[in-house]
Amino acid sequence: MNKGSISDYITKAIQYAVYEYCEDTKSWCTYVPQLPGCWAQGSTVEEATSELREVIEGWLILALQFNDPIPVLDGLTVGRADQGVNEIAVSPAEAAQIDS
Repeated sequence: MNKGSISDYITKAIQYAVYEYCEDTKSWCTYVPQLPGCWAQGSTVEEATSELREVIEGWLILALQFNDPIPVLDGLTVGRADQGVNEIAVSPAEAAQIDS
């Protein structure tokens, strides 16, 4: 199991994204089944993906703050494998976002 940055994890999570076109709203909806509550919507696939990246980032930050478990995706995590999220490996820029 590898610890990666939040950015690495988001990139990996996007690979699991499911996309559906909604005729009612004329928009694309996307979600990551492994991350409960992580969904987004956009007028294009690209816009929906961009929104989903932001949603996943917020989801991760909250999970880290509340010590909630973060699923391991293809061997990648942002916390300790044995305790979930007590340690994280982030860049200085990502650390500044978490502290703010």
